[in-house]
Amino acid sequence: MTTARRGVRHKGCFHHSHGAALAALVRSGRDTESEDFVHPGQYELPTETDVYELLLGLALTSLAFHSALALPWEDLVNAQCAGLLVQNCDIVVPEGVTVELERSADAASVTVRGSLVWDTTAAVTLYTGYLVAEGPTGYVQIGTSESPAKDSGIYLRDNGRQHQVLGKRSFGSYGKGARFVVYGEKLRKTWVLLSEPARTGDSRLTLDDDAAALGWRVGDRIAVAPTTSYPKFGGDSSAEVFTLTGIAGNTVHLDGTINQPKAGFPSKRVQAEVINLSRTVAIRGDPFDSAGHGLHVVAHSGGEGIVNYARVERGGQLGVAGKYPLHFHLAGSCPNCQFVGNAIENSSQRGIIVHGSHRTLVSENVLYDVKGSGIYIEDTNEMENKITYNVVICPQKAKCKQPGTDNDQADDIQQSGLWALSVSNDFVGNRLVNHYNGFFTQTSAFPHGRGEARGRVCTVYAPFGKMSGNVCHSNERFGFYLDNNFPRSLKRSVETNGLLSVEDFQAHIDGNPNTLSSCDAFTASGTDNGVTAVVEDQLEIGNVFSGQYALGDVQFLRWHAINNLHGLYWKETKAMANPAVTAHVKDSTFEWINDDDHRELWNILGSPGNGVAHIAGPGGLGAFIIQNTVFRGHTTDAVAANQHCGLSGTGALCTPEYQLIDVDFSGMNGASRHIRFGISDGNTVLPIFSTYDRSLEGHVSIASGAQTHLLGLPNNACQKLDSHSFDNGIACSVPLRRLQIWSSTGNQAGGAVLYAPGGQSWGMEFIGPPPNNHMKQGYGAAVAPGHRYTVELDRDEGITIEFSDPVYGTKFNADETIELELLFRSQPDKNRLCQISSQHSRSFITSSGPLVDGLGACTAQQEPEPEPQPEPEPEPEPEPEPEPEPEPEPEPEPEPEPEPEPEPEPEPEPEPEPEPEPEPEPEPEPEPEPEPEPEPEPEPEPEPEPEPEPEPEPEPVEGLHCYGRTPQEVEIELACDANQGPPNSDSGEGYYAIDTRCLSTSLVGCIGQTGCRHCHTEPETWSGHSVYPQCPSCVCDKWEVDDPGACMANSTYGENTPSEDQQSSSPEPEPEPEPEPEPEPEPEPVEGLHCYGTTPQEVEIELACDANQGPPNSRSGEGYYAIDTRCLSTSLVGCIGQTGCRHCHTEPETWSGHSVYPQCPSCVCDKWGVDDPGACMVDNIV
Repeated sequence: MTTARRGVRHKGCFHHSHGAALAALVRSGRDTESEDFVHPGQYELPTETDVYELLLGLALTSLAFHSALALPWEDLVNAQCAGLLVQNCDIVVPEGVTVELERSADAASVTVRGSLVWDTTAAVTLYTGYLVAEGPTGYVQIGTSESPAKDSGIYLRDNGRQHQVLGKRSFGSYGKGARFVVYGEKLRKTWVLLSEPARTGDSRLTLDDDAAALGWRVGDRIAVAPTTSYPKFGGDSSAEVFTLTGIAGNTVHLDGTINQPKAGFPSKRVQAEVINLSRTVAIRGDPFDSAGHGLHVVAHSGGEGIVNYARVERGGQLGVAGKYPLHFHLAGSCPNCQFVGNAIENSSQRGIIVHGSHRTLVSENVLYDVKGSGIYIEDTNEMENKITYNVVICPQKAKCKQPGTDNDQADDIQQSGLWALSVSNDFVGNRLVNHYNGFFTQTSAFPHGRGEARGRVCTVYAPFGKMSGNVCHSNERFGFYLDNNFPRSLKRSVETNGLLSVEDFQAHIDGNPNTLSSCDAFTASGTDNGVTAVVEDQLEIGNVFSGQYALGDVQFLRWHAINNLHGLYWKETKAMANPAVTAHVKDSTFEWINDDDHRELWNILGSPGNGVAHIAGPGGLGAFIIQNTVFRGHTTDAVAANQHCGLSGTGALCTPEYQLIDVDFSGMNGASRHIRFGISDGNTVLPIFSTYDRSLEGHVSIASGAQTHLLGLPNNACQKLDSHSFDNGIACSVPLRRLQIWSSTGNQAGGAVLYAPGGQSWGMEFIGPPPNNHMKQGYGAAVAPGHRYTVELDRDEGITIEFSDPVYGTKFNADETIELELLFRSQPDKNRLCQISSQHSRSFITSSGPLVDGLGACTAQQEPEPEPQPEPEPEPEPEPEPEPEPEPEPEPEPEPEPEPEPEPEPEPEPEPEPEPEPEPEPEPEPEPEPEPEPEPEPEPEPEPEPEPEPEPEPEPVEGLHCYGRTPQEVEIELACDANQGPPNSDSGEGYYAIDTRCLSTSLVGCIGQTGCRHCHTEPETWSGHSVYPQCPSCVCDKWEVDDPGACMANSTYGENTPSEDQQSSSPEPEPEPEPEPEPEPEPEPVEGLHCYGTTPQEVEIELACDANQGPPNSRSGEGYYAIDTRCLSTSLVGCIGQTGCRHCHTEPETWSGHSVYPQCPSCVCDKWGVDDPGACMVDNIV
């Protein structure tokens, strides 16, 4: 006797005469209640009520004590298929009836509204077009956990039958109450690891467990994963499939030999997976049709499903949404939904899909040769599912891409072993091997979700479930790839179907900072809304990248990277919201194994001799903490800061503080840098590395060599290093912290100038914005706590100031402060002096900038600074030494610096000082008196003569040149040579020269504010283009570059202006007043786009434009440019940085396109010989 879920069939209680009566009923053609369900067999079925009533009437006595009717499959077929071949008969199991399948059978289709149960004592397969359990009572059972099916299953034919909802070749459940269960014999493990390497020619494998004890059998098919790294691609990184011919403990014998060696080194944690592809239950079907359509299995719209320890092959219907090998579709909360221990092979469209479902279990499955994403979490609202211990292997590296699905990102462009749009699930112990990406949470591609969840979720800000023990190896691009995630406390739950309320979502996207959403970075009170997550025990081997772009409130605990070109890749972050979790990387290991360390493993991996960087780290925001972490082996850099920072808004003003706690660099190769300032073209000026222990070999802090103002700190606290390990930075015996000034109005006129304690002035590094966020831009510098600094800006508009980070007080008990004086050149009445603590408020300041202006420290109101009350301003008053705070206002901006007494003298600012001396000269300019005045001056000429000599020092030759002509330039020249490596003669990159304009202005190629500027050699044979200016001839002389045209003919590039000054001053003293009126128009150049320089400044801009911009494209109208001095201080569409050069577009009447750039003035067409009607504006100035 076999027990079924909805009834018990007793042999002998249902007679063949009953079947005849049923058949007669079918033949009679009685009307049915279910008029909308007409079967393709060209007859109408009796309704369930008809069948049920007849069965009751025929067997009322014998079945009266049973809760439901039961009958053999043959009786149901006899009743419903009279006169038809069974393969053409559409079977319906009526509600309340249980049918037992005791032997293999055929049907055109099977719809189950009662129960259909496999006899587990026999080998039984049902051949049909579809098998669907419909709610509310439909149930299909193929084995149980206690009595699994053996050599049984379903074969889905391509016979033209289509279920009205699930479609063709489908097996599943539809609607609430519907359910299917499939149980094959359980394997204790569906996959194991090699405990010894499998070498080429081997015909046996040594596993890390006893194969027979796991339930593996002779005759089982297995696949062995590759273990490779960059640059092994495609067929050079292949899995291999075998049949087991013998098992002896943990040794298995194969029907063939190993072609490519596979790693099995437990002590090194590099071991190939061996997966078992055989099961006692199979869900199979006809081969794929010409469209790539096979079978699919789904629990649909509230239906439940369990498939455990089955084999699913030839699944997926390419290009048809919802048709996959195993699929939970809009199941809602479904703790009874399970896909466990299955083997999925040869799929045309994904593997296992969780869509709009919660609390399901997907565990211990092995997926092989699955096109598209292996495991796919679809819409973002999925929550509390458990995705655990699955292995997904692509047979050849990155050859599982599948175009033509409804998500090309997941299946083709960014094909991944595990693709999850929702991180609010548990991902534990999964292994993703040989794909394009291993494990990708592609949140930024669908920030508001997909499908039915779209517009009710904020993907990037979803909180994490548990992420632990996942392994990604041998993938072509990323292994573990979190993309963009800042988990926050969202107002949603499984009970809300993982969706936000309409009001909550609208408040997130309405652009109004006064309406707050649970997706936002802060609560209404200004508290950080982040929810800290931990990614633990992640193992990354042989991928090109592992990590993410932007990630906050996530810690990597016990992260282990082996021979990843980039061990951890990260562009932007933030301080942890949870004060109990402060480190971003903790208890982790980064290593690069080469032939010196382990030759056989290195050869199997196929790695190059060294990696790029163990950590290519973020550019802020704020403190980035690495704790108790080891770096070993051959990589160019151990920890490199500012990955891509500053490029198109990447990073967070690029002023990170890398705080190292018990970091061990001792295992690094001697040629490697322990730290690096800037990587992948990221900003090289602003990162800071600090420690309270020996992580930096006795140094407390190290900043970039470009931050020369640090060299003036008292007591020689900072010294320039000649150390490749520390990137030739400036090492300090005191802590260094970030000073950031967000500037929503862009780079202010004249920039931001920092006056340091030692009297040095330094133009603060400006970081520009991304295209869509003007709040994310501003200035940065490293400063030493406990000192006084002055920052000079143009206006007190759109600025937000941050100093250090609260973590230094909360974790390190260092409540650090600086005294900051703010001076505003155009608004001296706004000048103020503030005491700023590292504990100042960060409310509403994100890594993308402040939400509104006027936040942070040292605001005009001064309320946040002194915690007691808004009275910090009186504090500077008792300090008469630096002169009363408001008093500096009347003093001209150049020198409220008298406070840092020595500052004005050594700086370029002395230029204004000589001006006040000759002030009497400009005043009497209109009068003839200036002539006699110079006469008395010549009398003391012996003394003034030496004075005019130093004057050129603060006015060095403008433009690129090679050899220092003043003490200041000599120092710049020496620093350039010391800090810049040898150039690359092949590419023309890495050349440099002196340009003192870089000391105070941001020009293309300026290396911070060092006065050193990159230039490019461009021989006539070179067809490329560089954004850097072409080098002057002296650079070619210096580096012995003799390629024709490589350098400009002039030895000084951009010197025309000074030479004109020299010519004008060479006559008599009288011409001196003549040039003075000339500079007056310089500060007021012609507003708008124009072509020819009308002032020395514009001439220089014009020359730079011509030198740096390639010839335009006359066909597309692109690449044209003109002078626009507004670009020097304002960000306009088309401005090429702050060079004063601006792109414009020619738009002839025949052109139907549109450009975001302004139309060129007529002088541009004249200059380039463009004669197309209407191509340029009629006016010469736009």
